[in-house]
Amino acid sequence: MVGEAVVRLLETPPVERLERAPGRGVERAAPGLGQARVRDLLDQRVLEDVDGRPPRRCATTLALWAGHWFSHLPWSPLRTFHLAGHHTLYPDSRHTRSTQFHYGSGRASSIPALLPWLVIEATLAWVLVAGWRLAVAIGEIVVLVVLFNAVHTQFHLLAPGLERRRWFRTARRRHELHHDADVNFMVGDHFWDRVFGTFREATPPAEVLRA
Repeated sequence: MVGEAVVRLLETPPVERLERAPGRGVERAAPGLGQARVRDLLDQRVLEDVDGRPPRRCATTLALWAGHWFSHLPWSPLRTFHLAGHHTLYPDSRHTRSTQFHYGSGRASSIPALLPWLVIEATLAWVLVAGWRLAVAIGEIVVLVVLFNAVHTQFHLLAPGLERRRWFRTARRRHELHHDADVNFMVGDHFWDRVFGTFREATPPAEVLRA
């Protein structure tokens, strides 16, 4: 599914304008104009037009999406880390919450599944960016990773501090689908899920059991 999405994005003509779906941000190109090319999405001007998202944030979320998606592939050497840990502790959408967040450790840790992709991004930043901008770029990577990890932790708590926030409840329902199928690899920000066709909208929640 992802491979076909990449081919489709590369072969179709550049998008001339994007149509915003009410309340959902940019999800599809205007009729008859095709999908935006991946290389266009990586351009700062297009990124700002698409969703007000600066390129560093897109690069970091792409690294997180790629690491998460890659760890779910049947032949991935990193599959055992993530699936044997997090997805064993929280096996499906009905068993995704606990009083305290359960961390995997050793070969059941998710860190080895995501860290290589973040190292690649940081290395590219070191090669392509100089001076104080490099410090800013690395700082942004760290801040975003910490932020996404904090929100993800809240998803799996029985009494999260963000429960009253509507955006949080919606994002959590989307994440719960990820524990049933290989969809919604990102936390809250599903820009790359939409690009590569791995996004699925959530329906109202079913009964949730204690993990």
